[in-house]
Amino acid sequence: MEDYLDEYQRVMEKEEPIMFAVSLLPCSRLWVWLANQLNIGYGNAYWTWKKNNMDGHPEKHFKDLLNKYLKNENDVKHAKEIFRTQMQNELNFFKASVQQ
Repeated sequence: MEDYLDEYQRVMEKEEPIMFAVSLLPCSRLWVWLANQLNIGYGNAYWTWKKNNMDGHPEKHFKDLLNKYLKNENDVKHAKEIFRTQMQNELNFFKASVQQ
């Protein structure tokens, strides 16, 4: 969790603002996937969360923004590095949460 939050902090302090949006994308995409994987129904404590997240399309919300500000190949390459780092942090966070 510390690495996860530290990367957000680093991006906010040292990167262009668009890179913070890039760093949020893995989480927003993961929520849609998780919501669609949950086998729960109405009455479950997480039903509202599932309902609000299962039909999302975060790529639609981010696409225009990313296309506007990631203007060259180096920007895109750097954005992919940040995206991959946060994806790995997401994985590590979930792995740590299920370890005994």
